[in-house]
Amino acid sequence: MYKGVGVPRSIDDATCRRIEAAERLHIAKLPALERLCRARETVTRRRDIARQSGSSDHVYILMGGMAARYIILPTGSRRITAILLPGDTVNEIGGRQVVLDHNIMAVSDCEVATPTAREFEENVATSLSLMEALWRSAMAHNAIMRQWLASAGRRTAFEMIAHLLCELHVRMSELGMVRDDTFSLPLTQEEIGDATGLTSVHVNRTFKVLKENSLIARSGTDCRLLDVPRLRSLCGFDPGYLFPFSTQR
Repeated sequence: MYKGVGVPRSIDDATCRRIEAAERLHIAKLPALERLCRARETVTRRRDIARQSGSSDHVYILMGGMAARYIILPTGSRRITAILLPGDTVNEIGGRQVVLDHNIMAVSDCEVATPTAREFEENVATSLSLMEALWRSAMAHNAIMRQWLASAGRRTAFEMIAHLLCELHVRMSELGMVRDDTFSLPLTQEEIGDATGLTSVHVNRTFKVLKENSLIARSGTDCRLLDVPRLRSLCGFDPGYLFPFSTQR
């Protein structure tokens, strides 16, 4: 996974300005949380960070790696409902214990900060910048959820996977995790299927089409977008929903 590198040149200038504005409000980088993020723990790949029906008096903030929210249906099948990246809060925030209605899994090895809910709440109450960052983050995640719902109901398999790749490309660029349009994609084909509602076979076929059309290249867990403007055009991707408060539309 690439860290500490700049925004790729292929992203248009307007998006770069959105990214720079969002990065200044990145939760994990705010001074109000620096001391709270000193206590950390490592969760290895494919282990749960938090479990459904479990409660905790700590807030978990993802500091490194990739995680996913998921639900196990009565049939035993799994549906991934969100992908979490560094700076995202893993569990609900508040001064009381909250019982989760879903599970959170470490997709890759993850580093998680563990301030107490009380400490976190006190800092939110006294830091306008932290409060604003949390609000912006919540709005962005709500917008992502709406796009995922639209994908499940109306986009083709090709459009769903292409849209997901474009979305991760922008989100990870914001965090300095992309270089030369290449980013780490530790999600398996089964997990991508669980996020899109497709079978592993269908996911495999779609990735083959993306490669054959010179839109992406893969090497291990690395995924490179070979033609970002074309890929965005083919799946109708507009990054504006990831930056709902930006004046640069």
